[in-house]
Amino acid sequence: MLPAACAGAGKTGRDFSRFEMCAMPLVATAADRAALAARVEGVRARLAFYASTPAYLRAFEALGYGEVAKKLQGCARAQRWDEMPALVDDEMLDAYAVIGTYDEIAAKLRARYAAVAQRLDFAIPAATAAEQALLRDLVAALRRD
Repeated sequence: MLPAACAGAGKTGRDFSRFEMCAMPLVATAADRAALAARVEGVRARLAFYASTPAYLRAFEALGYGEVAKKLQGCARAQRWDEMPALVDDEMLDAYAVIGTYDEIAAKLRARYAAVAQRLDFAIPAATAAEQALLRDLVAALRRD
């Protein structure tokens, strides 16, 4: 997407350096590996749903997952929702999602997106005061230079 945005800015005579890009990554994070496993499966299911959406086919074809997306579209049409997450293997999951424990996730997000986005928009459950504090720490870590 970034090369296309740069090209579009150039065609209209705009200075792309004045634009800010916002990425909306799929994120699975938790305090430890055991809790992370459940969050990973939730993200796997979301990715399967997104891949089943015909409008997103090109995004999945771009990284070589077009055939998986087409299979997921078929499952969605047949309302075989429970089968869909199993079609998203770990390699595909890693291509589209950022996964790590609370102490790893800021560095992983920064490594993946620092060169392409100035802002990130993602959701992490924060129901308790402790989880809210962890989320504040994550945001602070992402804002550090």
